[in-house]
Amino acid sequence: MPPEELIGDPWYEAAHAVSAYEHGDEFDLLHDHTGPVGASIGAMRDAPTVHTLHGPFTDQTSMLYGRIARGHWFVAISHSQQAMGPPNLRWGGVVYNGIALDRYPFREEKEDFLIFLGRADEEKAPHLAIEAARRAGRRLVLCVTTKNQREQAYWADQVEPLLGEDVEVRGECDQAQKTELLGRAAALLFPIQWPEPFGLVMTEAMACGTPVVAWRNGSVPEVVADGETGFIVDSVRRWPPPSTG
Repeated sequence: MPPEELIGDPWYEAAHAVSAYEHGDEFDLLHDHTGPVGASIGAMRDAPTVHTLHGPFTDQTSMLYGRIARGHWFVAISHSQQAMGPPNLRWGGVVYNGIALDRYPFREEKEDFLIFLGRADEEKAPHLAIEAARRAGRRLVLCVTTKNQREQAYWADQVEPLLGEDVEVRGECDQAQKTELLGRAAALLFPIQWPEPFGLVMTEAMACGTPVVAWRNGSVPEVVADGETGFIVDSVRRWPPPSTG
C-alpha cells in the first residue's frame, strides 16, 4: 500500500486496482471503492464485482459508468445519489456511509457556538454559515480547507469580507480537534448548495449529540430527521429555526 499522502494518485490507484483484479478468481465477489480507474479496469475482467460510487454523478461520471454498466453491479451511498445515475446501471442497493461510533463521544452539555466543517467553496458555502450564525447571534467556528486556487479565490471573494470577531477560523482540523469541537458545539451548520451524495460530517455531529442545521439538498433529508436530529431549511432567512435559539 502507498503512503496515505499518495491516495488519489492515479498511478498508484491503477497499480492497486490491477493487482486486486489479478486475484479476482480467488474470491466470490470483489467490492470496488476505487473510483473511475478501478471501475474501468474491473469492467474488462470477468470477476464478479460490485462498485460503490462515493462522489456525485456528474456528466463525466455518468458518461463513463453508462459505458461500463454491464461490467458491474453498483451500490449508491444515498437514494438521492442513485436517482442521479445513468438509467442502465444495475443497482445492488443503497448503503449509507458509516462511522466508528467509539471515535465520536456523545456529549449532552453544549456551548454557545456553532460550527462549520468543510471545503471553502461555493458548494459547501461557508459564507452562508457566517450569515446564519449572525442571524442566530452565535459565535461561529470555521474549520475549512483552501487547498487549491479555486477555493482560495472563493475564500478571498466571498468569505474574508464577512469575517469578524464573531467568527473564529481554525483551518483544517485533525480527528481529535474535530470530535472535540463537534461535541461542544450547539449545532453544526451545513448550508450545502449542491446535491451532496451523503455528507459524512452530518453523521459525525449527530453521533456527538450535536444537531445539524442543513440546507435541503441532495442526501440531507435522508440523513437528518427534521425536528429530531436537526433541522432542514430552504433559506438562510429561516436559519436557525426558533427552537434552536
